[in-house]
Amino acid sequence: MRIFTMALLSMAFIVVASENLHAAVPAPWSIGYRVELLTANGDPANDMMGSGAFLRYAINARDQAEIAFEYVEYDFESPQRALGYARTSGANVEGRTRLNLMSAKLERAWRPAQVLRPFAFLGLSLGYAKLDDVVGEADGQSFDIDAEGGVESVPAGGVGLRCQQARWMVEIGVKIERHLADWTLDDHRTGRVVEVGDYTAWGAWLGAAVRF
Repeated sequence: MRIFTMALLSMAFIVVASENLHAAVPAPWSIGYRVELLTANGDPANDMMGSGAFLRYAINARDQAEIAFEYVEYDFESPQRALGYARTSGANVEGRTRLNLMSAKLERAWRPAQVLRPFAFLGLSLGYAKLDDVVGEADGQSFDIDAEGGVESVPAGGVGLRCQQARWMVEIGVKIERHLADWTLDDHRTGRVVEVGDYTAWGAWLGAAVRF
């Protein structure tokens, strides 16, 4: 939480200071929506689908600051494996993961006078993961897993390409993010408790916004 607060305060300072350092940018604010499709290595997730709304401020012709509220949902692949079970009986068992995030980003664009503008960003998100409990059978034994998510911090970076007009923009890009997680799995049948830690995800996003 302290790191995220410091990031927001730093962005606010940059925005305020930039007003004295740079000429005004036409329509410096933008508000929009994006969707994303990410993947991981299968432990604990594969396909991750998300979406969210964002608000940006153009610090100058090249740099922007952003805050966003995002929601990501994906399957927790075979959670019983983390507890030492080799395989399940019948269909593969999956638990659902729901992740709500608030993020802060800083971005730099190149060719700011052009309609098509490549850019790169660094960001930090803070969120809460909610996991579904899972019941099933594996190795001839039944399991009843109480899955607890908790707070996650997610540093991220990426590059993209934006088509920017006077009052609107469309963008596409790729990113990589590291989820600093601390999930707990408690098997009520055996009493075994394990923790699932950090994981990396990467993928692409598509977004659109209006400027004002």
